[in-house]
Amino acid sequence: MLSVAVALTCVGVGVGEAAGTTDAPRHLASTSCSKGTVCAANHALLKGLLVPVPEATGVRCNPAGTQLAMDSCAIEQQISDDKALNSELTKDFDYLYSTESASSGPQPLQVEVRTMRSDFVTAEESWMKYRLDLCESAVQRSDGGSIQPQLLALCFAQVDANHLSDLRRYYTLITEG
Repeated sequence: MLSVAVALTCVGVGVGEAAGTTDAPRHLASTSCSKGTVCAANHALLKGLLVPVPEATGVRCNPAGTQLAMDSCAIEQQISDDKALNSELTKDFDYLYSTESASSGPQPLQVEVRTMRSDFVTAEESWMKYRLDLCESAVQRSDGGSIQPQLLALCFAQVDANHLSDLRRYYTLITEG
């Protein structure tokens, strides 16, 4: 699994809205960190959104080789795409949870930023489920076959590449308006 060293700035995500409630979504939970401090709650939240990156197989990639060698090629592609996706996700998340995106201005704008954060987290959690369900469905015909790991890795790589494009467009929207 990819380990990400990210220092996120906590700006009081959801402070007040979810305080004292036990059924609040975890991305709206009250935090005890103050503006300008590293917020472990936000770091943990980001870590839960990152796609799990598989480990390399140790088998040399050869697209025309054995099934294990072809699996290795697919897994190498998935690893590359997963890392790029996690990097972009971290950038988007970091922006949403940074002091740059938080407003010290009027209350409606502060609420809008909190809503953007919450919606982003919800969307990413839904996307992770979609990714897994879609790819598991796509490889069911090869269930138990030696090609299944290759097909699963190729599916994850393709879905990740598509989502990477989506996240890049999203970042442009949130930073440029």
